Amino acid sequence: MGVTILQLRRNPTDVAAAWRRVKHDPSLNGPMRRPSFPSIAREWLAAELSARRLGAIRPVLRLDYEMLTNDLAAAMKRLGPIAAGVELDGGSFTPDPNYHSLNGNPDRFHRGAITLKPIAAPPFPRHDAAFARLTGAALNLAAP
Repeated sequence: MGVTILQLRRNPTDVAAAWRRVKHDPSLNGPMRRPSFPSIAREWLAAELSARRLGAIRPVLRLDYEMLTNDLAAAMKRLGPIAAGVELDGGSFTPDPNYHSLNGNPDRFHRGAITLKPIAAPPFPRHDAAFARLTGAALNLAAP
């Protein structure tokens, strides 16, 4: 049986930092809710453990988020047959109609083409950075 599940795994420190940054929510026409660090830890760990559990019964391919964002060509090569038919146009692609994302970036607000590109990170409070590192370190110990 071929791979049917792709887990895009992101370092938990980066997840904690990203989820705590202030972002605009078009549906609220204002800032998105910023989850607490314990909430971030629970969600990241639940997604990680779910992917591992699924991997016990179905083939799961884990792809490192940093690889995807830093070296798209290497990521596409690692994906192999999964990426077959995915046409990249300047770092963008339109997902298959059956595509579904957990924790929905970047399809949280629209279902069109997905563009992979670096963005400038907004300012981040020093205490949030410290808590993000602490959260990430604890999660890396819990699920290496």
